[in-house]
Amino acid sequence: MNDDDMESRKRRDYAAPFTVQSLPNDGWRFSGGAHGIEVLVRRAAPAARALLESGQCQGLSVEWRGDGARIYVSAHGVRRVFEAGFVAVHEPVRDLYATLPLGRFDAAAQRFWWRIFRIARLPGGRHLISWIARRRSRTT
Repeated sequence: MNDDDMESRKRRDYAAPFTVQSLPNDGWRFSGGAHGIEVLVRRAAPAARALLESGQCQGLSVEWRGDGARIYVSAHGVRRVFEAGFVAVHEPVRDLYATLPLGRFDAAAQRFWWRIFRIARLPGGRHLISWIARRRSRTT
């Protein structure tokens, strides 16, 4: 991993309108943005309240540091900054399971499991499957 990759992981920029909601214990929730991004901020500096009172912002940048994070907020054409102890960003991944390298069953395994599930749906089928499994475990 080179320094550019590491630097991009420490800073994220979101250029989309967010709705800002106040949370207890100096917390804030930025929701909306592109693709349903949600940013949760905890232990925000007292200066954040004055910056976020309007409930809207047009852009957001998060820069993670060793002791917390620095958040840059763009609202009404002005870019302001405040510190926070914790920032979590939820970025939904579209078609998550399609992008994961999940295992696939071959044709024989698919046939086997198709038969098992068909038998399980029959009256008493689950009992038959458990009886076969118990019988096989005693012989091995």
